[in-house]
Amino acid sequence: MTEELPGFSGITIVIFIACGVLTFIILFLFAKREITRFSLKNRRGPHVPIGHDAPKALRREIDRRLNRITELRLEPRSLELDPNLDLSTESKQRTSSYLHRIKAVDDVKRFEEKNSR
Repeated sequence: MTEELPGFSGITIVIFIACGVLTFIILFLFAKREITRFSLKNRRGPHVPIGHDAPKALRREIDRRLNRITELRLEPRSLELDPNLDLSTESKQRTSSYLHRIKAVDDVKRFEEKNSR
């Protein structure tokens, strides 16, 4: 019932399977190492330090300004505060979604002002 393939013994088949499994494990470890290496490299920031050769005071000023970037926020323009906004029917049709979003932002600001009292 158990016929062997011509030219392949049981030991040869086991060796082929073991080589395949070993190759798969090595490729998996290599891919994992490369992914980890690239993720760590991207977390460090720029490859060249900014202001590396600058005097200490200038380096501190550069670091202070770079750290300040995370604190900057941009508030959308309000309909109530924008006198240059054209509200004619033609421009309303083109920017209706924009106007609805800005109205919603204005309503949220008014709601926060009322609740903060």
